[in-house]
Amino acid sequence: MKPSKVSKSSSHVRNRTRTVKMTSTAHGLTSQAGLIPVVKYLDRIGFEKTVKQSVPHRRGENADHHLSDVVLLTLVGMMGGATSMAKVTTVWADSVLRKVAGWIKIPVETTILRIFKEVSDRQISQFETLTHTLRGQHWRRLLRSGKSKTGIQSVQWVDVDSTVDTVCGRQEGSAKGFNPKKKGARSYHPQLAFLAETKEILQASDILIQTKLI
Repeated sequence: MKPSKVSKSSSHVRNRTRTVKMTSTAHGLTSQAGLIPVVKYLDRIGFEKTVKQSVPHRRGENADHHLSDVVLLTLVGMMGGATSMAKVTTVWADSVLRKVAGWIKIPVETTILRIFKEVSDRQISQFETLTHTLRGQHWRRLLRSGKSKTGIQSVQWVDVDSTVDTVCGRQEGSAKGFNPKKKGARSYHPQLAFLAETKEILQASDILIQTKLI
């Protein structure tokens, strides 16, 4: 994969992805070193380029960070156990991880949130399409390598399940309903569709179920 071009405005916050040799006797690695294969894989498949093509998002000419940047940072951060934007930046505080990914300067939490707030309803739909595009690419790679034929099977089993996500305060879209852990608390009630064979989430939607609490 050819390295993507870096604009002059962002050249001082990020370098090209570095090749780092890993051995079992290496010193100075932190708890986030396990994310190195993830970063290298995303770079190899051209993840950021695919995000830019699938979800166009323009920012100012002097902007250091863009939507594709914060999507990558957030994805890797979540895989590293982050449950908030503050913790995403904590994950990327790892100097080894930043060096592998070519980052010189990581955006602060408020910058990440501000960029995500710029996302429109249309772009949210484009993100959904992006997910299906990436899944299709992955299935084709598995098929070519002979590791899986999931992408060409004529019959697929899909499991649908729901869960309850309790929220604090009156968050938009939340409602009082069935909540086995905190009765009477407001929550979201997302439904998830899984591919039975691989346990991949194919679709997710949030539904509101209003029930009378007795």
